[in-house]
Amino acid sequence: MSGRPTGRPDMPDPFPGLRPGGSVAEWPAATRAADTHPGCTLFCRRCKVGRIDSSLGITLGSSQQETCHLRLVLASESHSGIMEYAESEAPLKILVVADKVVELVYGPNIRKYFGDVDLVLSCGDLPYDYLEYIVTMLTAPVFFVRGNHDREWEQTPQGIEPAYPGGCVNLDGRVVNYKGLLIAGLEGSRRYKPGPYQYTEGQVARRICLRLWPRLLLNRWRRGRYLDILMTHAAPLGIHDRPDLCHKGFQSLVRFMDRFEPRYLIHGHIHLYGTDQRWRSSYRRTEVINGYGYRVLEIPVIEGKKAGSRTQ
Repeated sequence: MSGRPTGRPDMPDPFPGLRPGGSVAEWPAATRAADTHPGCTLFCRRCKVGRIDSSLGITLGSSQQETCHLRLVLASESHSGIMEYAESEAPLKILVVADKVVELVYGPNIRKYFGDVDLVLSCGDLPYDYLEYIVTMLTAPVFFVRGNHDREWEQTPQGIEPAYPGGCVNLDGRVVNYKGLLIAGLEGSRRYKPGPYQYTEGQVARRICLRLWPRLLLNRWRRGRYLDILMTHAAPLGIHDRPDLCHKGFQSLVRFMDRFEPRYLIHGHIHLYGTDQRWRSSYRRTEVINGYGYRVLEIPVIEGKKAGSRTQ
């Protein structure tokens, strides 16, 4: 059996070093959770050990303790669109890419310069083979949203099929808890001509309401905050955007920052020519970052609260 959840082949294994299906003796002993969900990866968030077995369930535990902490997490798209990974106590190093193929990234020295990153965020308008190269060469997962220039279909030996960067995770309209960072994504630009991945202001507002709100409210209840990072292709209205219709930002993203106060909003779409152009701004409690080309960020993880506890 593969170590990846079977629901989506592109979802990265949270613990690629653990061999699923091994004998019970190979694992730190103690606790058994039998009634698992097929197609999901379960693991203890603190012990960071687990074993997938569709027939026997999952064995969890710690050799240092009598019982496991039992902070179980489901990593599957089938559970309310929420994916969770093991928490990290150190700041996470994140490589952000968008809109432009950079030789430093798309070259033989990628591991030399970016081999220590924990996560890659792609904000759109990049060739899919570029993203596939990144996820192949680095050990970090790649989360992406599509831009208005991304292709929708591709020709394959089996015929015309949806285009998709292999090994990467599409974050559009989804929420991820990656090692303690709460991340959500929204694809596309403002609609300016017929084509895919373009939206009106009203469509973006509805997508936020229908696809993100329920998950954000759950974050608030479980973690004491709605979101750490919102990853988009388009910029917010009035922040880093341009006056032309194609590059005009969304007012819905401004309202999102007003309502949910993410720590960061990371976008693409706005090309920068010259070192004097602003790529980093602050809006209320949110830091807005243009990821054009590439950026390397270090973002500290906020320790979450237990589910059901109240916020003062």
